[in-house]
Amino acid sequence: MARPTAKKLVLAAQTSISSGRALTGRESHLRILCDQLEHTQAKLNRLEGELERLITTDPGTKGLRQMLELGPKTVAVARGSTGGGESLYAHGPSGGLRWHGY
Repeated sequence: MARPTAKKLVLAAQTSISSGRALTGRESHLRILCDQLEHTQAKLNRLEGELERLITTDPGTKGLRQMLELGPKTVAVARGSTGGGESLYAHGPSGGLRWHGY
């Protein structure tokens, strides 16, 4: 079953003013783009979850988390900037987030 975004993009390609000769190629490229987008969104969701876990388990973020105006990314940047010279997080070997210096 095709994904909704891919279906919309294929429909747009089919109803364009082209001759239709390149339709198969465009459809293939659009499917690849949709797959890449889905993969990127999944990675971003995983990273956001890791970031949320890191800031909720770090006692140094308790005061920042009580400020409702600050979202998790702002808390992470603020903690990284004021964490006694230590960075809040660094990129781990798998490309994920990890605490740095703790």
